[in-house]
Amino acid sequence: RYEESGDGLPSNWHEQAHAVGGKWQAGKGLLGFETGRVISPGIGTEVADTNIITYYFETEINVSADDLANAEEIQIRHAIDDGAVFYLNGSEFYRFNMPQGPITPQTTASVSVNNAVRSDSISFPSSLLREGENRISVELHQRARTSSDVIFGLELALATIDSPGEPEIPFTENPEEWVELFNRSAEPVDLGGWALANAIDYDFAAGTI
Repeated sequence: RYEESGDGLPSNWHEQAHAVGGKWQAGKGLLGFETGRVISPGIGTEVADTNIITYYFETEINVSADDLANAEEIQIRHAIDDGAVFYLNGSEFYRFNMPQGPITPQTTASVSVNNAVRSDSISFPSSLLREGENRISVELHQRARTSSDVIFGLELALATIDSPGEPEIPFTENPEEWVELFNRSAEPVDLGGWALANAIDYDFAAGTI
């Protein structure tokens, strides 16, 4: 779901869900408006692009008890033009190209993005999730009202442990010692009569090549 009126929402907008209707609409990602290059899969829903600083997006995901029991971490990748603040279940957990401090509908992104790209994976503790329904809310901010493009896309994955792996093996001293001899010539070398002395004592048997 997304809100593109440009009127701005209260600072606590992310603490509740918003049904489709009125200023809230629904569409598939990517969401945005772009006249230049767009990453795959391209724009799935076109949004308004005139004199708007802040756009709002939200969706729900369901997480089972088994998912949480085996969860290692949350991983997200995003495509943002220009900046965004991310919330999970009403609490902020990440900012991208945004200044520190309170954010208002008039706050502009700190960086201008020419064409949005898919970010690398960013990891967060799986403890941010809860069993059942979880709501992801994102407010996207433009660098300026005159910005000619806006892009929003978000991918979230839950990294789980499929196998606990092998138990660790405590370090123990090994009574064996190893020495490697390397023949850097092109011909075989007869080691008969050779020996290692002092720290290692070893006599090579006759005929050792």
